Order: sequence, then structure tokens, then C-alpha cells
Amino acid sequence: MISDFLIEELRVEYDHLVQRMKFRHPFFFDEYKTAMLEIYHDKAKTDEDYWKDFYLMAFKIELRKGKIYSFLTSEQVEEVVSYWTFNE
Repeated sequence: MISDFLIEELRVEYDHLVQRMKFRHPFFFDEYKTAMLEIYHDKAKTDEDYWKDFYLMAFKIELRKGKIYSFLTSEQVEEVVSYWTFNE
């Protein structure tokens, strides 16, 4: 189980990532959304849901690339994300 402190630290990291990504060119999001529509053509979502998924995907990638949180497994990251979505 992941500690509450680490969950809060990861939430801060996620919020920083979202702020950075809001200033990037929207082409990256458009490319992501197009790919998701092609793969899951029967499960269309709202743009807001696609943005949330896009940010979470980028967050997971950034965590695995970084040295600070690279010890986390994919399962642990999913646990943190599910904790956030459950408690929102």
C-alpha cells in the first residue's frame, strides 16, 4: 500500500504536469484523441474525458521516466490514480 504522503506528493506532481501541458501545442492532444477514436471507435467520450485520459497517460510516462518515482510499479501508479478518481 502507498502512504498518504506519497499519494499527496504524486498529486502535486500531477497538477504541475497538467499546468505544463496546458501550454503545449494542442496537436499532441489531437493526435492522442484521433488514435483513441481509431482504436476504441465504439467507445466515444467527451473532450473533457479525453483530456483527463491524456493527462493521466502523460503522468504515468513522466513518473516512469523520472528518477524520483521510478521505483513505482504500474500497478502502484494505477492504485494512486484509482484513489484519486474514487475520492473526487
